[in-house]
Amino acid sequence: IRNNISHDNYNLPGAQKGQDISNAGFLIAWGDNNQIYNNLSNNNDYGLMVWSKGKNNLIYNNTFVNNKDSGIYLEYIRGSHIFRNNIIYNNPYDIRNNSPSITHTVSNNLCTSTSSYFCQLSGDPKFVGAGNFRLQPGSPAIDAGTTLGQVTNDLDGKTRPIGLNYD
Repeated sequence: IRNNISHDNYNLPGAQKGQDISNAGFLIAWGDNNQIYNNLSNNNDYGLMVWSKGKNNLIYNNTFVNNKDSGIYLEYIRGSHIFRNNIIYNNPYDIRNNSPSITHTVSNNLCTSTSSYFCQLSGDPKFVGAGNFRLQPGSPAIDAGTTLGQVTNDLDGKTRPIGLNYD
């Protein structure tokens, strides 16, 4: 799953929340070594739902913002995954991990707060605004990422890195 924008996927009023996995911006339901990068998930019930018996899924350089429940929701996890260079901001739960016995590889993720080991950086990413989730100058996410060989372009198709380091 790469280079996609997902928005406004949520349960209709009166529907029982949490009973339908189709209300996620993006879903990993099965498989190993899936690559999820350069995606924007905005205003869904869940930004990314990892509902998986798989392992070693790569979740890189995504933005999960303004989702109604959580930026990333982990459920029924059987193996570890790798989370790097993600912005997870302004969700009631940045990361909702219902499989806490599994340890994941994480680095360079910017969240609303650093209350979880998933989040190494915290603060306002300083989006341009009005539905434009590009970063303004002075954003704490600029040049805060780690180099990833799998992600050579950004969501706009521009070559990474633009500055000194990956965003």
